[in-house]
Amino acid sequence: CMRKPKLIISKCLNSEKCRYNGQSYDDKVISLLRKYVDLETVCPETGIGLKVPRNPIRIEKYDNKYKLVEPSDNIDYTSQMMEFAEEFLSNIDDVDGFILKSKSP
Repeated sequence: CMRKPKLIISKCLNSEKCRYNGQSYDDKVISLLRKYVDLETVCPETGIGLKVPRNPIRIEKYDNKYKLVEPSDNIDYTSQMMEFAEEFLSNIDDVDGFILKSKSP
């Protein structure tokens, strides 16, 4: 029996209400893929402890370095996100691909 491909997807693309504004997003491609692939979801923003809803965060360039910041309160989440990403990526195996939300940091 062939193994289904394993994809890591943004949790918000799986109709889960984790976006900054508390809304969900029903992605039609993800809906079609569900029966053909094994999906694992991830929301890095909630993974580092950000609440839903929350102020938007974005990637900005400072002195030739990219940082993940919340502009409204000038909070830098770069180190927390790097730590989360390193841990998450080191704990996944046999992944065939990623589908991530566009324009999401």
